[in-house]
Amino acid sequence: MSYSGGCSTCLEIVFAAVLPPLGVFFRYGWCSVSNHSSSS
Repeated sequence: MSYSGGCSTCLEIVFAAVLPPLGVFFRYGWCSVSNHSSSS
């Protein structure tokens, strides 16, 4: 169980470090693409 806990903690750290930037990137990237598509 200790391995599972350590593994989940490691994954949580990785996701916490990786997901926010990706979420922001995709949000602004998708918005910019949608705005360009709707304006043209």
